[in-house]
Amino acid sequence: MLPNTNFTFNMSLVHTGCNELASKDSLRMIRGVGMQEGRLYSSTVNLDPVIAMSGCLCGGPTKIATDMARPFKITVVSPSATAVELSDKTKYPYFARTVPSSMSEVALVAELILKFGWKRVVQIVATNDRSTAANEALAERVSAKDPKVDMIKMVVGHDISNLRLDNKQLYNYSMVNEFAAEVAKMQPEPRIFTGIMGTFNVVPILRAMVEHGLADSKRFWILEDTLCRTDFFISKDLTDNNSWELSNLEGHHAGDFDWRFMSDHFQGSMCGSASIIGPYLHNTWMPFWGSLTAADIRNAGYVPPEGIVEDSAFTDGGKLFLSKNMYALRVDSMMAFLVAVGNLLNQGVAPTDIHGDVLKNAVFDAKFEGITGPVGFTDTGDRLSNFDIKSFQDNATLGHVQLQAVGTYDSTTGNLKLTPNTHLFADGTVNVPRDRPIDCPKGSEYVGLKDQDCQLCPPGKRGQILPVLGAACVDCETGLFSDRYGQVACNVTPPGYMTPIAQATAPQPCPSGSYSSAAGSSECTACFLGKFTNKDVLQG
Repeated sequence: MLPNTNFTFNMSLVHTGCNELASKDSLRMIRGVGMQEGRLYSSTVNLDPVIAMSGCLCGGPTKIATDMARPFKITVVSPSATAVELSDKTKYPYFARTVPSSMSEVALVAELILKFGWKRVVQIVATNDRSTAANEALAERVSAKDPKVDMIKMVVGHDISNLRLDNKQLYNYSMVNEFAAEVAKMQPEPRIFTGIMGTFNVVPILRAMVEHGLADSKRFWILEDTLCRTDFFISKDLTDNNSWELSNLEGHHAGDFDWRFMSDHFQGSMCGSASIIGPYLHNTWMPFWGSLTAADIRNAGYVPPEGIVEDSAFTDGGKLFLSKNMYALRVDSMMAFLVAVGNLLNQGVAPTDIHGDVLKNAVFDAKFEGITGPVGFTDTGDRLSNFDIKSFQDNATLGHVQLQAVGTYDSTTGNLKLTPNTHLFADGTVNVPRDRPIDCPKGSEYVGLKDQDCQLCPPGKRGQILPVLGAACVDCETGLFSDRYGQVACNVTPPGYMTPIAQATAPQPCPSGSYSSAAGSSECTACFLGKFTNKDVLQG
């Protein structure tokens, strides 16, 4: 800000609780007498015009609030709404965000799929707008670079994105479990999985996948960024406050599931975490925050009437901003407005003119070092960020899997780097897992056991003549038999014998009083009148 230049503004809080219906409450903030930017006409309520909104936190409410604010040219900067649709400036021209959008994550996931050379990938799609749009964009991006990649979308039929402490009854695990069962039945057997599903969808979905054998040493998951930065997935302590989601989800159905070792099932899998912790956080913000008291905040007049601030909020020395990226991103979303206003004042713009398109353009042009690192916006209001690629790796010292940095991704240049010798897949090797079962050799079938994919067809069955993907053994029919493992053809029952049942491992001799004169007989013929046999096995 310029010295001796006043720019006075009031701050008001609207708490939506990530509820789309509650986002309508933002309308009450912009009512006023008269027609001007930042004001919804009212003949009875006369509030000051709104020039900016910091929020919302979740994608659904953000889209609604931003859409409502658009006619009044109110600039919105969200710290955590990642929905792909918000990048559409024909719908949301006044929207920007300090959190990297899902499109940056989509680009990372696409590059990993292409780097490892997979041609068959199963996308798990949750029933919410963010998941649908992000997975659609992922399929398009991969196909544009390699049309031979088969991106198979499997859509969960039950949306649990509204799961909260106060509406747990909306969650039905049995439906999610049924979905996982359908995925497990896919042929060929699915091996490579990805999916941007959203925090409240991903955990129960992954649990169901684990219970249906879809998270073992033969599988590889590219997990969404939520799981790279959310404590409740990697926490071993169910008493942790951040683990309430797990406890509540567990209580919705019969049976036990040890959430403490959830991450162990995904050993070798990867996720990308946006690099949004800058040096300013450690060097300046955390010492400043740790020096504050509740009295400091109240005396500054920054607490809304309904706000409650206690000294305990500052006693951790600002470590809260390390464990909860959202809090740091909130600070930078406010900083975007302050930097934009300061730049406009430096340019000689009158304080009364700082609103509407003038403020929006200044926000989009703002560049500053935030506590989450360098902040700047593209033409679509998105913040491009680097990603730390992490993998769930076995830690012998701790006795369980933990996240380990294995590479980086620059969403600006598209440069993907994996650090050599830091990442092992679930089988403990650097060998890239296959995207489908191997072609079983002739005379064998696919069984998908933990230590082997194929096994020789047993006696009574025959295998394929040539190697076949997902091959299955075939029963020998009546009149045929096989007496060895790995046969590619069934033996024909010789004359004097019969094979009356399928899956036979040996023919039966014709009993006394009967005969078979042709090969491949399934039964023996009784002797004609005037004829007899006095021993088994008669050919004619």
